[in-house]
Amino acid sequence: MARAQQMGGIPRNGSDRPRTMRQLAAAVACAGLTVLLLATTALGRSDSAEPPWPTERWVCSAPIDQNMSITALDEFCSSAGRYADTVLVVRNGYIVSERNASNFASGAKHFLFSTTKSILSILVGIAIDKGYIENVAQPVLDFFPHRSVANLDERKRSLTLEHLLTMTSGFDCCEDNNETFNRMAGSWDWLQFALDLPVTGTPGETFEYCNANSHLISCILTETTGLSAHDFAEAYLFGPLGIDDVTWNSDPQGRSIGCTGLWMKPRDLAKIGLLCLEGGRWDGEQVVSSSWIEASIQPRTACNDYGYRNGYGYQWWIGNESDGWYLTSGYQGQHLFVLPEQKIVVVFTGSNSQTNNNLFERFVRNQLLPALEMPSLDEQTAELTNVEPVPVPSLPETAHAISGRQYDLGPHTYLFETFTLTFVDDADEATFAFRRWGLDYRYSVGLDGVWRVNSAMGPDVRQYRAVRGAWIDEDTFRMEQIELDWGESWEMTLTFEQDRVHFVFASLPGTGSFRFETTGFAERSALDEAPDS
Repeated sequence: MARAQQMGGIPRNGSDRPRTMRQLAAAVACAGLTVLLLATTALGRSDSAEPPWPTERWVCSAPIDQNMSITALDEFCSSAGRYADTVLVVRNGYIVSERNASNFASGAKHFLFSTTKSILSILVGIAIDKGYIENVAQPVLDFFPHRSVANLDERKRSLTLEHLLTMTSGFDCCEDNNETFNRMAGSWDWLQFALDLPVTGTPGETFEYCNANSHLISCILTETTGLSAHDFAEAYLFGPLGIDDVTWNSDPQGRSIGCTGLWMKPRDLAKIGLLCLEGGRWDGEQVVSSSWIEASIQPRTACNDYGYRNGYGYQWWIGNESDGWYLTSGYQGQHLFVLPEQKIVVVFTGSNSQTNNNLFERFVRNQLLPALEMPSLDEQTAELTNVEPVPVPSLPETAHAISGRQYDLGPHTYLFETFTLTFVDDADEATFAFRRWGLDYRYSVGLDGVWRVNSAMGPDVRQYRAVRGAWIDEDTFRMEQIELDWGESWEMTLTFEQDRVHFVFASLPGTGSFRFETTGFAERSALDEAPDS
């Protein structure tokens, strides 16, 4: 049978599409995975599938399994990572990306600064659920009946827990350069300092960010539950979520500092985000009522100079309506973003005092959200495989000679250490098996112009490769490969001459200029090494 008409060595059809090219160093992020061949349909995880709850450990997922572009996600993490110690993205309950700066050990706790406030808010909801606190309308002074309070007037008497939660207490408070906080921190009794602050505005009327508000909330928790906020969280929040390594700094009387002071691992902070995303539910248990989560994330007051946010809820910042997210915000870049519509949680931790308030919001808006604008795995698979196959030419003699033989490209070869191609007469696909960095892989290769979609499986993530190939002359076999998750395209050209193979790995024409080539040798079998009789 005559060879099929070919363009670039492989039969072409309507499934071809342009691909972007990145450096190979980024593409090899999938190294260390074992490869399994899956059917070319129903490869993606069903939207109805329940992810495992990460109480004991998080499960990672290939971004494409969560309908995210790994290329766009990589660009987001790289850009944000210049200003952050950690960038962690969760979608549908799976970690799809995690980057840690070289100076920040993976799994280390990070000081969360004012992100502490939002976690404190969840504890208030739990305390109300359990009856320790009646409601947010309770007057603040009623929680401390045995305290003498300075600057007492009707405005202070009208001050409620809700006013503290929404930063509308009306306290005479100035947090430029943490002025009021520093005065409180320098006092012997932080609670008394906060209670004694003059109320110069009408409670509930004007947003004024004040750390004393949050510390009073922590003190209310201690007064009503008999536990510090830290101990209360251990019992009713951290414990159920499997968060077991937390530090929470205290004031001189042992009360957890409400406005700051919490140390937590980024992955544990992501659990807090997932809890909120799930409406307060965790593995069948309602840790905090969904009504409290909903109440907390409503914009209850305008934010003065924070025009890029829609308002402030119960110790949570609320994004603009067009963004649809809510977030925590801590000094030096400590942020937890919750994106309900997209089912995404994002954690940033940092140590850069030069980051401005909306820097990470711009990264999420301009770089993370575009990562969602990609076809699903099933859509890509259908596009690649739902085409008319072309006739498969007869195999050349070289195909029979090299079929099943292992070729050694050397232990230090960047791409493959060894490979084997296996052909069968009249078959419409071949098998390409290879060893890379000590691990074995196996791809099915379409010989009929139709891509074969292969799934690379590892302990945590799965990635996908579409492969097809053809003999372009009697001694040269060429394969094309599309990385469905990275959106990159490559071709491998193998020219065989006796026991040698000349191997070329390059970007597909029109997609880039990368090229790598080497020479390998067939490993001799026992039959090859037997002496002539």
